[in-house]
Amino acid sequence: VAHTAPGRGVRNIERRIKARAGQPMRRLLRLQRAEQSFFDARDDYLAGRAVWSDIAARGGYADQAHFCREAREITGHSPLELARVLASDEESYWIYRVWT
Repeated sequence: VAHTAPGRGVRNIERRIKARAGQPMRRLLRLQRAEQSFFDARDDYLAGRAVWSDIAARGGYADQAHFCREAREITGHSPLELARVLASDEESYWIYRVWT
């Protein structure tokens, strides 16, 4: 959670972030965690050692199912499909490679 400036509470900062980003702080943190886990999945997949439970644990997910569910909610792909997409040069999935 953000450190507060003098005279500003955490909740006030969260409201300002939501007003500017259009998303609540909790959602932004969820997306940040997912994004890092997706990159870990891609790297492990390319190295031939993608163990989804390990990736989920490193990302702070409760278990592999939690990670898989969140990946599908955010991207519409399972972690394996997403790792393949991120590792491919297929042009129709360019948006997934914008971050890299």
